Amino acid sequence: MLNVKKILVAASVFAATLASANTTVLTFDDLQTNGGVVQMPQHYGGLTWDFSSNWSIGWQVWDTAQYSYPAASGDNVAFAHSNEIGVSFANASVFNGAFFGGHTTASFDLYLNNQLVASSPVGSMGTSGNAAQWIGSGYSGLVDRVHVKTYGGRSDWVMDNFTFTTAVPEPETYAMLLAGIGLIGSIVKRRKQNAV
Repeated sequence: MLNVKKILVAASVFAATLASANTTVLTFDDLQTNGGVVQMPQHYGGLTWDFSSNWSIGWQVWDTAQYSYPAASGDNVAFAHSNEIGVSFANASVFNGAFFGGHTTASFDLYLNNQLVASSPVGSMGTSGNAAQWIGSGYSGLVDRVHVKTYGGRSDWVMDNFTFTTAVPEPETYAMLLAGIGLIGSIVKRRKQNAV
């Protein structure tokens, strides 16, 4: 016989699991550069990084000993020889922002289902010898693609601590969960009453 209390406890644990958002910070420090530069693994961190068969055009990972711009943490940074390059999410997420170093400015264009939903303010980067600067997205909605844009005709920049938060279920999901819990509870209660 099913126990109502056990069902409600299990449902509460399940609901708490749904409610927890997961923030991810990609530092690139777990990638082996052998003291130099390597091509970004295309699905690093569960994301799809723009890729080119000419790997010097796509995303790269540099050891900061090879580059004069500051990392926010650790030794490795992401880089691209491009004034605009993208990253795609397998599941829509909230993109928080990233740290940058370089002699230019940067912003983000944020997309959902191939539609531009927001553009961040343009922010200055940390320059040689200074700390990397955080540039936030300024948008709390869901996105599935981020374009990093740099300005001033310069592509000498680095990015670190790329930060995003996985989506939290919509309120309708919780309403359906609670309705299901109520239905299960009433069925179990009826069965107990009929058994007596």
